[in-house]
Amino acid sequence: EAFKAVDKFVAEKVPSILQTGTTLMDQVFAPSGPHLRWTPMETQSQIDEQKGYHRLYSGAMLGIRNPTTHEFGWVDEPELALELVVFAQHLLRKAKLAHMGLGKA
Repeated sequence: EAFKAVDKFVAEKVPSILQTGTTLMDQVFAPSGPHLRWTPMETQSQIDEQKGYHRLYSGAMLGIRNPTTHEFGWVDEPELALELVVFAQHLLRKAKLAHMGLGKA
């Protein structure tokens, strides 16, 4: 449920993109024209941060949200559940701090 909340928050922050999951994250955080970004993306470090978080958001949807949504019992250890909730909380916090970018031209 935590990663569904991340997905929903990002979708609501950028309502012009009518997608969910990995497709949404790929479009919203794409380094080539992000709809949401954290820096002006003027230096290599700033560009790398965008690229890294783009991969984290897309990877979280593909590798965590999708399996936990479609496969019952995927998370069966309390420690793993806690780790995933903390990771989802970090992604949610970063999404809240993101600024609107220009999007793809």
